Amino acid sequence: MSTKTILVVDDDENQLAVMATFLERQGYAVLGACSAEEGLSMLERHTVDAVVCDVMLPRRSGKWLLENVRRSVKFSALPVLMVTAAREDMMQELLDAGASAFCAKRDLLRSLAPRLAALLDENK
Repeated sequence: MSTKTILVVDDDENQLAVMATFLERQGYAVLGACSAEEGLSMLERHTVDAVVCDVMLPRRSGKWLLENVRRSVKFSALPVLMVTAAREDMMQELLDAGASAFCAKRDLLRSLAPRLAALLDENK
């Protein structure tokens, strides 16, 4: 089985490092981006199997990245897991915009690995 590559997008460098280390320990290769624009640029330059993206990013939001991914023929089927501390209505808005799933920040390290594994399994 080949190693899956995950793009993690978060403007909080500490949170990005925590998620990257956690995912690497789960056996994934990880690419990191600190903005939605950088994340979109990395998608164009690298082959990734899924995206984990914070909703609240400076300048362009994680929702902006999600909407651009979904509009792209090349990436439209790519699993995108959104990370949020937001309210339930925001979570529904993200699902309506095309999020594959979401994780609440408060439960992130407990729920990230199983949700990501399920998304990657669904996307085979």
